[in-house]
Amino acid sequence: MTTARHSRWPICAALLLLCGIGCAHTDPDPATLTISCIGDGKSFTQCFNQAWSTGGDSGDVDVVLVNGPDDPVRQIMHIRVLWKPTRDTKADHDSARNATVHWYVMGKSTPDIIEYDGTAMVVVESDEHGATLSIRSAVMRPVARRGSLRDPIGQTSLHGTVRATANPDRVRSVLKDLRASVTAARSLPGNLTLRTHPESPSSSAQ
Repeated sequence: MTTARHSRWPICAALLLLCGIGCAHTDPDPATLTISCIGDGKSFTQCFNQAWSTGGDSGDVDVVLVNGPDDPVRQIMHIRVLWKPTRDTKADHDSARNATVHWYVMGKSTPDIIEYDGTAMVVVESDEHGATLSIRSAVMRPVARRGSLRDPIGQTSLHGTVRATANPDRVRSVLKDLRASVTAARSLPGNLTLRTHPESPSSSAQ
């Protein structure tokens, strides 16, 4: 696959060396994120066609994003917003990062897994239907790999908007399934340059 500098490709295409551009869905997705590689400046897009949230106006919010069933790999992103920033909080300051982000890329028929994690500045607007997240100043890096998947992007920055539907039961179900996938991956050969095991998600949504 040949990719020009600053071009955008689906992240799943980069992971599996497949060709394609953009997020191929008829209807708007709850989340379309821009992922920029810090090392070489290349940019990718990643769509998630399902997003659910649990939490309240205080900023204590859990959000899970799930990619489409037709994609060649499974992807789950877990965003944990710890506190709600004020209007005058500067997004470019490290102390303003109020959320943790864990992104898991997994084989659909195997327990292979790559985990990325990082922190972000996230602005949350909540209502009775769910939450809208504006992700800013997120920096992520690969921290664990088990099995045959390879990391093609390294350390990255991430930004975008998420519209998550309020559904605590779905959040708990996705995280439960994710913990099972992480447990299965721990039996695979590891990469000693990264952490030995992917991390099981831990949150108040359990």
